Amino acid sequence: MVATPLAVFCAHVAFQVFGTYRSVWRYIANRDLVDVIAGASAAVGGFAAIMFLLNRLGDFPQATLIVQWLILVVGLCGTRLAYALVKAGLRRKAMTTRPVPWEAVLLIGGGDGAALLAHVLEMAPDHGWRPVGILDEHMTIGRRIDHVPVLGRIGELPRIQAQLALQGMRPQRLVITATPDGIDPTTLETLHAEARLAHLDIMSLADLLRLRSSAQGTMAPDGQRDRITESDYIRIRHRVDVLGALVVLILLSPLLAMLAMALRLSVGPMILFRQVRVGRDQRPFMLYKFRTMRDAFDANGQPLPDADRTPWLGRLLRRTRLDELPQLWNVLIGDMALIGPRPLLERDLAALPDRSAERATLRPGITGWAQVHGGQLLGPEAKLTLDLWYVRHASPGLDLKIVLRTVRMIALGERIDRRAIEHARATASV
Repeated sequence: MVATPLAVFCAHVAFQVFGTYRSVWRYIANRDLVDVIAGASAAVGGFAAIMFLLNRLGDFPQATLIVQWLILVVGLCGTRLAYALVKAGLRRKAMTTRPVPWEAVLLIGGGDGAALLAHVLEMAPDHGWRPVGILDEHMTIGRRIDHVPVLGRIGELPRIQAQLALQGMRPQRLVITATPDGIDPTTLETLHAEARLAHLDIMSLADLLRLRSSAQGTMAPDGQRDRITESDYIRIRHRVDVLGALVVLILLSPLLAMLAMALRLSVGPMILFRQVRVGRDQRPFMLYKFRTMRDAFDANGQPLPDADRTPWLGRLLRRTRLDELPQLWNVLIGDMALIGPRPLLERDLAALPDRSAERATLRPGITGWAQVHGGQLLGPEAKLTLDLWYVRHASPGLDLKIVLRTVRMIALGERIDRRAIEHARATASV
């Protein structure tokens, strides 16, 4: 009878001492989690010590102490982390409701400076800068600091700049986040020379943190139309898409792991290809695919022929569309749908009339009406015609037809369906 109130009392005292109640859950940090673990350990340890003095634990199961500690740690840490993730998701959703033009920023130097800047820019997106990579002389390539990947060494700036340009993330600015003695003077001098040749601005971390928001009050791009009201089906389908993506990711996790290991051996440590695409309401987002080709540029920034870059595994993944599987993550976080118009690059979107605002009223899809009627064999006009026809006629029956045709396309390859194109044109002209 005395065990339960004693355990509550010990937990209350321990958490008061370690101040676990003082942290703001939205801004949970590693130190806060350490305090929770220390408080839980002190609570269980104090309870065990008092019970031992009272009756040497008697018939009290000692395994219960371990269970009690696990419940405290998992419960208190888990709820804090879950709350922080939910708040971060809400913040991210709120940020995307008002598109803000952004510049790609390359960080020079890893460590605390890079982590600080990445976090500041994430919390204050109105600055309009987005870190797309880190150059560092000592860190392992492929590692990440606050979700920003280490892309290479400082001397590899020309190659990395060319690679990022291919992905739609050409940096317009370099920010030195290393400590004053963290970069060799010769390397720093070379960096400034290469930046001048590439017309890149260079700033220090201190300079950047002093800047005020330059995008405050930025409105949506001129000519962008208000979103057309969603149909009930599209709203319901989004929930189905998220659930379906989660289930498929879980079921295919062994396959994804095997593909990741095979690509690691075939194309190198960077197994994911990231590219900025334009999505719903013409908002940019980061699209993910399995990387099927080796680096597009050599150490001097010169392009390599595709034949030398594509291993047999990459060709197989492209042929079977397995390289698109990471886009299930895009579906899960709300950037894409399972079915819809394919997301376009900014340069392709700019060539369309009115930037095809109507096409952007739906989330882009992994597969779509244009993909199953010709895909890459179609020209821009035919793709746009089919995409707009789908936007105006989306329904459960049509989506089921697209799923079945996608299976056939993977098995037999892409074929242009001119009847579908002419039908879409005729319908649009009515």
